[in-house]
Amino acid sequence: TGASLYLVLRKWNETLSFVVAILFIVSPFGITESTWGIQDEAIVVFTFLIPVLLMMHGFKRLGSAALAAGIWTKFLPVFLYPVMYMSLNSRKDRKQSLITIALTSLLVAIPFLLICPVEFLYFPSYYLLGREGGVTAGLSLWHFLERGGVHIPGVVGAAATIVAVLFAYW
Repeated sequence: TGASLYLVLRKWNETLSFVVAILFIVSPFGITESTWGIQDEAIVVFTFLIPVLLMMHGFKRLGSAALAAGIWTKFLPVFLYPVMYMSLNSRKDRKQSLITIALTSLLVAIPFLLICPVEFLYFPSYYLLGREGGVTAGLSLWHFLERGGVHIPGVVGAAATIVAVLFAYW
């Protein structure tokens, strides 16, 4: 991720892009989360930043493909798409973006759906609808509330997230 940040940002300022890359690499948060904490937050940063940086460089299709791959890796990049979509100037670019995302999603999903459909469909339901009993999963606010004895259905959590994103864009 640090190398990617440097390579993409150096177009604007090589010295500052080097500083950004080094800061990312030596960040205590990144080191702690990805090594000792055995979490995937460094991957989340990568899948969140790469589509933005590609779009900033004018690689619209590649940015859309990276966004789709990022969404299949971790759902967080899905919140980028409304901004990316609005930044595209023409209907043609917007249509190509949607097609690229759809094709990339098919390229990711079809092999898994053919080999292990039940296990593969567990991924989106894990994050969107939760585990058995309808409670959301993962390390989220909803998960912590559940651990405290407050059970909120996954659909309510998904709806609250959508409302929060719409409010943020508004």
